[in-house]
Amino acid sequence: KAVAVRMENKRPVLVAADTLDTGAEGILNETELFASVSDWLKEATWAQGTQIAGLPQYLVTTQITDFPPGVRDGLESMVHYETQQLAGLSDEGFVHDFHVLSPGHGRRNPVLIGLCRESVVRERLSALGSAGLHPASVGMNGLAALNALLHLHPEAAEPDKQPQLLLDIGQDATTIVVFVANQPLYTGTLDFGSHMLTEALLERAGGDERVAEARKRELNVEDLSPSSPARDLLRRLDSEIVNALDHWRDQQPGELAEEGVLAIWLCGGGAQQPGLPAYLTDRHECAVHRFGPPDPAKPDAPMAEYATALGLALLGAGSATIPLCLMPTEVKWAQKR
Repeated sequence: KAVAVRMENKRPVLVAADTLDTGAEGILNETELFASVSDWLKEATWAQGTQIAGLPQYLVTTQITDFPPGVRDGLESMVHYETQQLAGLSDEGFVHDFHVLSPGHGRRNPVLIGLCRESVVRERLSALGSAGLHPASVGMNGLAALNALLHLHPEAAEPDKQPQLLLDIGQDATTIVVFVANQPLYTGTLDFGSHMLTEALLERAGGDERVAEARKRELNVEDLSPSSPARDLLRRLDSEIVNALDHWRDQQPGELAEEGVLAIWLCGGGAQQPGLPAYLTDRHECAVHRFGPPDPAKPDAPMAEYATALGLALLGAGSATIPLCLMPTEVKWAQKR
C-alpha cells in the first residue's frame, strides 16, 4: 500500500492512495515484491516524491524510560547508554531514535525510545535500494498508525485519564498500541491476522482460497455461532488483547494502570471485517471506531487499510506527532548535511 501527501499552507493534504495486489501478481519472495513495488511506483504519476518505508512492529522495540528531571543537554548520550542496556549482551549494533514525552501518569521525565537491530535496517535498505527504492526515512508501523489516528481524529488525544487501544489488523498479524492523549505507552504484536479467518472458511469453500476470501468479506462476525471455527479465532483475538493489556499494566506506574479502556480504534485491512466493531464493543465494553483516510467516493467511509501508509507519509512530511526515525547514524548525518 502507498499513500502520497503534499504540504499546502503548512498542512498535509492527501494526494493519492493505492494498493499493489501482490496475490494477483504472483509474487513469491521479498526480492520480487520490492521490484514490483518499484515498477509500480515508477509508473504512478502521484508517487514521484520523497519515499518513506515502514518496518513491521515485530521487528522493532519501544521502551519508555523515565530519566532524571532537568536533563536536556546530555539526554542524547543517556538515551544511547539506555539503548545499549536494552540491547543486552548482544554483539549486534542497534539503530535507535527517541522522543521526549510530557510528564505525567507516574513518570516525571519520560522519553520514548525506539530501536531495531542495525543489521535488519541495513538489509531492508539494501534490498529496497537494489530494487530502485531509496527511502529518505524508515518509520515504525505501529507509531505510523498512531500518527495517522492523531492527524485524522485529533479528538482522540483529548481524553487523558483513560488508556485507549489502537489495533492495526493485518493479514498475518495485528499491531497493538496502548496510548493516552497523544502518547504511546506500549506497542506490541498480536498473534492474529485476517488471513486466519480465510483459512477457517477453506473447508466450506472446497479448498478454494479465493472463494474463502470472498466469503470472509461477506461474513458478519457478530452473528457467528459459538461453535464455529471463526468464533474460536475471535476468542483468540480477545485473549491476545487481554494479555497485551496485562503486560502493559505490569509496567505502567501510577493510577492509569488501573483504569479501564476508553475506546478501541481499528485500522488495517482486517478492520473492514463486517460486525467486528460491534463484536469488540460487546466483548470489551467500550466504544470501537474504524479510522483511515476518507474515501473520495464515500467521504463517511474511512479507508482503514491505508492508515499506516498515511502515518509514514506524515513522517516524511514532517507532520508526525511521534517523529521516530530508524535510520543508520551516517545516513542521518548525510541528510542533515
